[in-house]
Amino acid sequence: LYADQSSVTRKLAGMFASLDLDYKNWIYLNISARNDWASTFGPKAKNSFLYPSASLAFVPTEIMNPNDVLSYMKLRLSYAQAGREPNAYSSATYYGKPTFTDGFTDGISFPYLGNNGFSVSNTLGNTELRPEINTTMEFGADFKFLKNRITLGFTYYDSKATDLLIARPIASSTGFAALIANSGEMTNKGIELELGLDVVKTKSFNWNIQGNFSRNKNEVTKLVDGVDQFSIEAAFTGIGSYAIVGQPFGAIFGSTWQRNDAGSLIIGSNGLPLKNAEDQYIGNPYPDWISAIRNTFTFKGFSLTGLLDIRQGGDLWGGTIGRLNRIGVTAASANRTEAYVIPGVKADGTPNDIKISPNAYFSQYIGDGGGAQESLVYDGSWVRLREVTLTYTLPKFKKLIQSASVYVTGRNLWLQTDYPGVDPETSLTGAGSNIGGFDYFNMPGSKSIIVGLNIGF
Repeated sequence: LYADQSSVTRKLAGMFASLDLDYKNWIYLNISARNDWASTFGPKAKNSFLYPSASLAFVPTEIMNPNDVLSYMKLRLSYAQAGREPNAYSSATYYGKPTFTDGFTDGISFPYLGNNGFSVSNTLGNTELRPEINTTMEFGADFKFLKNRITLGFTYYDSKATDLLIARPIASSTGFAALIANSGEMTNKGIELELGLDVVKTKSFNWNIQGNFSRNKNEVTKLVDGVDQFSIEAAFTGIGSYAIVGQPFGAIFGSTWQRNDAGSLIIGSNGLPLKNAEDQYIGNPYPDWISAIRNTFTFKGFSLTGLLDIRQGGDLWGGTIGRLNRIGVTAASANRTEAYVIPGVKADGTPNDIKISPNAYFSQYIGDGGGAQESLVYDGSWVRLREVTLTYTLPKFKKLIQSASVYVTGRNLWLQTDYPGVDPETSLTGAGSNIGGFDYFNMPGSKSIIVGLNIGF
């Protein structure tokens, strides 16, 4: 065991101005701008950057005749920019503590056996970095119907990030592995829907439903001149996370099997599928859409609420499954006494009938023993009961205690998914990473039951 300490020093100064105007509570205008000065730019770079925003809202119901159907309507439009400075110490190349790993353990790092050691970073700094700028256009509408019994919200957005700050790979002949640079552009386009409904509303019993739906399409639209893809996170042999023009940022890129025009696997003379010579795009770690539905029931002093969480799509590399298949500790790899025939066609176009051993099948076809990594990419869709809470509010007290309630909450109580691993809600690179889609002996999620008491004085 040893103590480790690090510190980061940076200076950031900013000026912000905002102007708010409204006319008779039915039209609103906001204009704002911020200018930042950051110390993390290089000595040759301009360290000042400005990003403005503006929004306009119109509430027609303020000038309409009141009615019982449409209680409220708001139309909104906005434009905004947001700037981001480089991380600290991006403008120069520094020394750091080297670490030597084998891909399975934490490896060896300094200090080691009482000796300290440093080496030049393999990431090259850049003195000419520019700020990363994100520009977003958004419009939407909000409605309330039947005296606020029904609420509806809609938003469409189109966002473009330019001068992305990325540590991109460079030729190893330079003596470095990556260069911190402004590398390309990326877009995000999507919609968001929100719906609220008071199904039953009486003096003693209420039933309310709140739901939302969102769909986002992310795409890398440009990289540096002459480059249409590069690795942003190397995972394991034959698999990684890439920035590829025309694909989402962090696309899963790896080894694939050869297929004919009909999509059937091409089987070699050894009974195993043939691999393509070049790695290819094999998965999108982001979901097609996500949704959540919350039901809340209240009866006198009792309240019961439950949240259903839904995710459709989003690919996941199941490295854990591949390793467990290989060593034979999964249900799929339990039968190791019979020979296997992989569906596909032989080189002459006839159906494959070549038998292979269980060891070859589980290791090289659905395991991590050297086969194409596309066999380990699974759909990460799920439906889960994210939370259920039952609360009882005690009758009001006088004087000292103003309110009191007891509750019991269950989290992650139920999960429905076709993902063969423990839980598709996992990330090898951690919650703070901007990439995902990798599962390799990650810590699983947990179920929990919480009992509590709230008292207000």
